[in-house]
Amino acid sequence: MWRQNHPDADLEDVPGNLVTASGSGLDPHITLQNAKFQVDRASSKWAANLKRDLLAVRKEIEEILQKSASAPFGGLVGQKFVNVLKSISNFASSTGRRRHSRTPSEKN
Repeated sequence: MWRQNHPDADLEDVPGNLVTASGSGLDPHITLQNAKFQVDRASSKWAANLKRDLLAVRKEIEEILQKSASAPFGGLVGQKFVNVLKSISNFASSTGRRRHSRTPSEKN
């Protein structure tokens, strides 16, 4: 298949639900691992739009994700998940902005 035809291609490990979960937006929960995988991209867009320091924005986003992450049965089993819509809303509120219908990357 593709990998056999491209044996020298650099591959990056990605969280499974990043490529297999529905993109419909009906379920806003993603794994914490998936959210962390996207932090670089999200923080760079937010930092540029807010004209703020990238590292400070990244730290704020990571803190919000950690605070909002939860696993089933009070963390006794399973992976941690975050409600990405709530996390975006919390970050936007912390910046003094209200959440709009589009993310910063969609405005470009």
